Amino acid sequence: MPGTPQENDVAERRNRTLMDMVRNMLTNSSLHSFLWTEVLKAAVHILNMVHSKSVPETPYEIWTGRKSSLRYMKIWGYLVKIKLYNPFLKKLDMKTVTCYFIRYLDHSKGYRFYCPHVTRIVETKRAEFLEDFKLKNYVSMFYANYETTRFEAFHVNMPSAHGLHQYV
Repeated sequence: MPGTPQENDVAERRNRTLMDMVRNMLTNSSLHSFLWTEVLKAAVHILNMVHSKSVPETPYEIWTGRKSSLRYMKIWGYLVKIKLYNPFLKKLDMKTVTCYFIRYLDHSKGYRFYCPHVTRIVETKRAEFLEDFKLKNYVSMFYANYETTRFEAFHVNMPSAHGLHQYV
């Protein structure tokens, strides 16, 4: 029947692209699948900020008339240290909480974070993204595994000097 969503190939292709992005973002992170709506909003935001084949401008540029900037973009699901406002903090209490980045805010310049320890979603601009920390740990872990594998691959069982007469 004409006019149904199944007839609109462009919309169906966009929905398939969005669901593929959501599936991949959730798979590549350690976050729960109940955050799928937040992932979907982040994926839509990303697609609105990048170019497509059909139009030379991004949707953001078409809507606002301004050039889009990608400098504020962060990797979804990465660890973040945020400072929450709490007037009851004592001098030696922890002032930051470890959370995960889940999406960009629509109405301000902040971000949205999921805090699994307190099971809540927080919006703030005061955050320290630990992307470098996670990447450095991954790279150092990769090189440690590489060196171990390389050492084991080239390790040759040589007879000891005491047992050398057995092979002569």
